[in-house]
Amino acid sequence: MLNNNRERAWTASVFDKTSAAYVRMACVEGAILITWDKNPPDIAPDGHGIFSKNCACIQYHLLMAKEKTVYTCSDCGDTSPKWLGKCPACNAWNTLIESVAENSGPTKNRFSAPSGSQFKGLAQTTAIATLGEIEATDMSRTPTGHDELDRVLGGGMVEGGVVLIGGDPGIGKSTLLLQALDSLQRSGQKTLYVTGEESGAQIALRARRLGLDNSQVKVLAEIQLEKILATLADSQPDIAVIDSIQTVYSDQLTSA
Repeated sequence: MLNNNRERAWTASVFDKTSAAYVRMACVEGAILITWDKNPPDIAPDGHGIFSKNCACIQYHLLMAKEKTVYTCSDCGDTSPKWLGKCPACNAWNTLIESVAENSGPTKNRFSAPSGSQFKGLAQTTAIATLGEIEATDMSRTPTGHDELDRVLGGGMVEGGVVLIGGDPGIGKSTLLLQALDSLQRSGQKTLYVTGEESGAQIALRARRLGLDNSQVKVLAEIQLEKILATLADSQPDIAVIDSIQTVYSDQLTSA
């Protein structure tokens, strides 16, 4: 509860019919304050309402981000993210002092590549260019052997590209991908089919029903991301299918 004896200038005031009260919102000392009041607001000279002394605060949310703190040993200078009675570096007691952590690098976001990663970040800074002056050369594509699929893909698969196949259950996504992988394998491409919803035996039965006799497509029944990545790094397929991506999970993430 805030000290309601102090008057605050408001930027919004709305009457709520359900509670029969005036709901108001304002920015107060770097925070958002939402209150309700049975009495109508007074009108200040600047046109903003002023809440009365009996106004009750129902939410007070600070907008300022919490500063990250570290604990530094006054004897050896070693740091710890949390307070400890004994310094883990020099074994001195009660020497860790709390201080605000310094920002040692640029702010990271979900489009930035992790430090030491072999991949580049998604948000790359580029100079402004005129559309007519941009050199546009089509990349080489590998046909899947299925005309309609190749037409949708713009001529075939692009090296390093990712294609998401979506649709309602039972429309034939898995069947189409299995046929495409078999055609690519027969044309000399190294393929891998990662199945997360069916067993290897079920995939083999579907292949036989489709007439894909003696198919050399490699099959992996796995849903753990780390194991899938390890298999991809070890086998180095030219083209891989993950069916379906929504079944994959990672031990490093607490939720999907």
